[in-house]
Amino acid sequence: MFNPTLFENSQPDGFPVLEVTGTDDSKPCFVPLKRTDLKGEVIGPLATLHLTQTFLFTREQFGENVEALYRFPLPGDAAVTHVTVQFGETRIEANLAERMAAEAE
Repeated sequence: MFNPTLFENSQPDGFPVLEVTGTDDSKPCFVPLKRTDLKGEVIGPLATLHLTQTFLFTREQFGENVEALYRFPLPGDAAVTHVTVQFGETRIEANLAERMAAEAE
């Protein structure tokens, strides 16, 4: 059974956060969530879900490369098998893999 009170990588408020760091004023900038789409299948205690989130962020807000931290609250018994992040034309993908295979890749 999922445990909604266990969060490994987020504040316990249960909301995803996109934070831009390293800006000139050294204060974190939180980017508002514009849209969330969730599709998937739940069978008993297991679920396969595809989550798409769009944040309201434009290049005009920052004239240079930025560092972004994304924190998403997950129950302690959940697993992420694939992540795709896209910033404009830049696309980053990661897949779940055995540690040795992941390190070799």
